[in-house]
Amino acid sequence: MIIALQCNNATNWSKITRSNFKGPFGTYILHKEIKTLLDADSLISVDQPLYQFFNEHYDYDNEQFDINGTYIYIHHYSNNLGISASKELMDWTSHGNTVFMSTKNFPQALKDSLGFETSSSYSFIDSLPSSINLSNKNFKKRTFKVSKGIDLSYFTNIDPEKTTILGTHTVDGTTYVNFIKIKHVYGTFYLHTQPIALTNYYLLNYKTKDYTENVFSYLKNKTIIWDHDRYYNEEGESDNDDRSLFSPLSFLFKQPALVWAFFVALAAIACFILFNAKRKQRIIPIIKPLENTTISFAKTIGNLYYQEQNHKSIANKKILYFLERIRNTYLLETDVLNADFIDKLHLKSGKKKGEIKLLINYIVKLNNAYECSEQDLVRLNNLIEKFYKK
Repeated sequence: MIIALQCNNATNWSKITRSNFKGPFGTYILHKEIKTLLDADSLISVDQPLYQFFNEHYDYDNEQFDINGTYIYIHHYSNNLGISASKELMDWTSHGNTVFMSTKNFPQALKDSLGFETSSSYSFIDSLPSSINLSNKNFKKRTFKVSKGIDLSYFTNIDPEKTTILGTHTVDGTTYVNFIKIKHVYGTFYLHTQPIALTNYYLLNYKTKDYTENVFSYLKNKTIIWDHDRYYNEEGESDNDDRSLFSPLSFLFKQPALVWAFFVALAAIACFILFNAKRKQRIIPIIKPLENTTISFAKTIGNLYYQEQNHKSIANKKILYFLERIRNTYLLETDVLNADFIDKLHLKSGKKKGEIKLLINYIVKLNNAYECSEQDLVRLNNLIEKFYKK
């Protein structure tokens, strides 16, 4: 496994565990070699929100996903996996698929559903004896010494009835669980808390490279779904483009004299453009358009609901308006939303029965719920809009 990494005047030791980062703590090598490592047939990249990706690959008529395999998520933090993404991930896994996640923190929705907790220590452990190993007897209890960039993050309060411990992390004589397997319906979750151990730095080290191969030996599916998680960077900020991590201006902004020269030049250019344009262009009078009070009223009402954050109230109003439209358009009674109502609406509207069933069941669920999250409101709106469009 020999791949040329990007060379720079100064090595970037940032913990940016993305597949396009060639620094020590990136996953560039693993991403390039993952198909060979798992003997896979295809590698699918996810460059969009996870709930949107799985929603596009779901067949509502057959209530099945049209894509199956192993989902891989390797990131220092799981900032981009909210409640909706976690629900979609668990639903997809329950259909017999596999999920491998290596991250310091896991979404709370996954913790609650799978029955585990995590804990972290922010103290520096580089100077302490630290090693990781896998529990499977086939690996002969081989121990891998690690230190550079490794954080102490581990699992706690795991459910022994459905959880298998696959690996541990020993720091200064104390052993912690860092790799587990959890069965979920017909699928499996493999959860790992040391993503840095899978990065370029440890893959290029002949003493630790076998650890990654042993970890991924549990994954057998022929289709790999790799989540690039480009929508958020390590600090949770938006990062949708593919710009290089090493900006040409980085050196300039490290030199105080060059920074001042840069901003003085910008100010001079701005003044030149401003005065030159003012001298040549005649002042154009501003004619104010007639004010649209309807739009202003709508914005005021919208801001009121936004400030209140009462998603349940908005969901109730959307449901009432939708049912009123059903009564007026298809002349159907909406007092009882059951299977008979779904069949009648399917016959009169010509819509797909699977989509109607999903929408009506979701409306019944929200009507019975005490609270409604923002993600639940967004999903309700998407289902209603999808019904109107088709």
